[in-house]
Amino acid sequence: MIPNKLKKGDTIGVVSLSDPITSEEIEEVQKSVKKMEGLRFKCKVWEIRI
Repeated sequence: MIPNKLKKGDTIGVVSLSDPITSEEIEEVQKSVKKMEGLRFKCKVWEIRI
């Protein structure tokens, strides 16, 4: 089974690992979200715990 390609306006879910992440890793997630939003995707970010 092959999923459909993402289209502009689609929503991408971002989740964190079960282990706490560092503030540096949070910055990387935030950069990635901004990049995806710049490509016109919507991002849903679940709670990130440090």
